[in-house]
Amino acid sequence: MSTNPQAQAETLAPQTTAVARFDASGRLVDANGEFQELASVISGSSDSDEVLAEYVERLVSIDQSTIGGTRDDRLKIVRMWDRHHGPALEARTRLGGWRLLSSCPDVDGGSLYFSSNIDIQKKRQEMGQLLVDNLPLPMWVNDIESGRVLYSNAASYAMYNVGPEGHENHTIAEFFAERDDALEMLRKLELKGSIENYPVRTRTTTGRELVVEGCARLIEHNGRGVVINAIQDLTDNAELEQDSHKALDMLRDAIEALTEGFALYDEDNRLVLFNRR
Repeated sequence: MSTNPQAQAETLAPQTTAVARFDASGRLVDANGEFQELASVISGSSDSDEVLAEYVERLVSIDQSTIGGTRDDRLKIVRMWDRHHGPALEARTRLGGWRLLSSCPDVDGGSLYFSSNIDIQKKRQEMGQLLVDNLPLPMWVNDIESGRVLYSNAASYAMYNVGPEGHENHTIAEFFAERDDALEMLRKLELKGSIENYPVRTRTTTGRELVVEGCARLIEHNGRGVVINAIQDLTDNAELEQDSHKALDMLRDAIEALTEGFALYDEDNRLVLFNRR
């Protein structure tokens, strides 16, 4: 495998990554992709600050922070881009596209600067977020160790009376009707890694009890265990079933109170109800 950083970058994404290479003195050696369109690159006698600052003029924000309009503002972004071992910068272009800016040392002592087109990834990310935010089923993500809620969607806010600004102030245990139920669910998750169609009694922040059926999966994210949960509200079904049981009990009591013997058969002549008499 090649040890040349430029070769590696072009192998990974030959159509979506623009590369500018500078020597140890900061003079431009060669460039491709979007860098080739810059006036400072076309002139062929530019240093890294001039080329990169001109490229930054194409951008409106870095990591969701707006870029100022002066040359000093642009050079601040260049200094951030220049951190070879720092995190890549997510940039928004003036035309609405997305780029990921990164850099690394070159083998000859110079530097390589990359601008990767991440429009497709961002579109998928935005569509995924749109799906999760508008999913009709309540869902949330919580830390496995602390139980702290890391994210929940709009359906979850509505069901449990938790606003978007407040879900991070809660732990998952607060939404279980019984502490033992929370511990049992946690035990099963740690044992199996996932659970499906799991019935449990939960409660809202106002104290209302809800009967739900949920699915949960334990995964690792950024070196920590997190749980992804999705639930379905069965409270209405549970209340209807409870009402049916109550009505049946009342019917049995009424039949038992009769002064004469009573027996009820179905259409197949099978005995359904009878009293002691």
